[in-house]
This record gives sequence, structure tokens and C-alpha cells, in this order.
Amino acid sequence: MQVNQHLALLKQEHERFRNLTSGIEPDSLSALSVDQQKVLKAIVGNLYKGIWNIKRMKSDSVFEEGKVMFKADPALIRYYRENITADEDKIAVIFGQTNPDEFWLFELLDGPGRLEDKHVFRTFIAGLEKMSELCEEYPEYQDEYLVDHAWDVINSPLIDFTPDKWIENSRLLQPIMTMTDKRLPVHVKSRLKELYRSYVFDNFLAVISLARATLEYAILDNCNKFSIEPKQKVTYPKEKLRYKCCVELHQRIPLCGPLNSTN
Repeated sequence: MQVNQHLALLKQEHERFRNLTSGIEPDSLSALSVDQQKVLKAIVGNLYKGIWNIKRMKSDSVFEEGKVMFKADPALIRYYRENITADEDKIAVIFGQTNPDEFWLFELLDGPGRLEDKHVFRTFIAGLEKMSELCEEYPEYQDEYLVDHAWDVINSPLIDFTPDKWIENSRLLQPIMTMTDKRLPVHVKSRLKELYRSYVFDNFLAVISLARATLEYAILDNCNKFSIEPKQKVTYPKEKLRYKCCVELHQRIPLCGPLNSTN
């Protein structure tokens, strides 16, 4: 699988990177010999480009295929999450120092580019203007093309038609890396797709609610696996058992970081 090959090469380069930069910060590269600096330049170049490629592959799988999951070897996924991601900022800084021109190029590729100037929005406007002219000249097309309704969509403050922003948001989304599609139930995947769509359209309150609800549902669905007691006794306003809140459930999962009301 292409993804596993990329991750395996990244792991190999990252191990070389850690061996070479152990105890050395980005502002202390002069402590390395000239030959070591040349080797490091090649390694961080491969790492930075490899990380960029993985992110682009993941982003494309969401944007072009609508996938919320990204299959890969579990051992490689674990190494990527626990090691490469931890050094990502350090790799970027060193890459910027040793390969400034290439670093600038990748920054340019990652930026909004022409989306910042609303090129996609202007494309829709230009197309509708042409269609308006066509329907005026040939009235028989008015039944086939509902130009007035299309203008209503574009001008509606409720719909907030901003396709350039939608594309920019969608490119920021990353699927969940997992070993197989069977790792997530269908109902969880459908909730994740709805969450991703909400993010694309700037519905961030919905994103927060869906994220917490999906996390809570996934934990409750795996209580036996994590030996979690999902309910607790309450005495007010009357004595009964109720489900624990998302924060309480999350705290009982091994190796999970803190979750609070702002997350």
C-alpha cells in the first residue's frame, strides 16, 4: 500500500533525524560538523516533504472522496502519532533554516493562494451573469435554468455562499488514521461526516457539539473494553443512576489527555 510505504520511509528518516539531533536544538546546529549538517539537510528535507505528502493524501481522501478514515499499518500509525508528530515543529524550523527557498515554496502551496481573492466565488458570479444574458436572449431556457433562484442562493445571508472559504476549510480536515474500516461503526462514521461538513461550512458550534457527542458515544460503545462503569448514582433531585458526562468518561480511558469545556 502506498500509504504504508510513505509511513515506513518517514519512520526510517525520523530515526536517523533523532540520532543526529539528540540533545541539539534548532539554534545550535553549528555544533554539528559540516558533513553532519549536509546529512541533516537531506534528512529534514525528506521528512518535511514526506509529512506534507501524508497530510495532502489524507486531505485529498476527505475532500475528493469524502472519507473520514485513512487505512494504514497500526504500528506505523502509532510511530507517526507518538514520534513524528511530536517533532513536527522542530523539523519545520530546521527545514526552514537549511532549505529556506524550498520551505518558502511549501508555505506558498499550503497558503490560501487565489482562494483569498475569492476566485471560485467570482467564477460562479461570472457564470451566472452569462446564464442571465442567455436566458434574456433565449427565453425558452428560463424553464431549464433557474437563474433567479441561483442568484437568491448566492445573495442569501442565511446560506452565506462562500465557496473559497469552504475549500480552504475542507483542506484543513484530516481523516482518522486506522488499520481497517471495521474499527469504527457505521453510525460513528456518519456522525463524523456530519461533523466534517459542519466544519467546512463554518458551523463551529455544531462542530463542538458533534465532536463531544461522537466521543461520548464511542466511549459508551466501548465501556467493556476499557473497563469503564458508564453510570453513577446521583441523589438530587432524587436517587437514581445516570450516565457520566463526557469529561468523566474520557478521564477513565488509559493514555488520554485532559478534556475540558473549551476542548
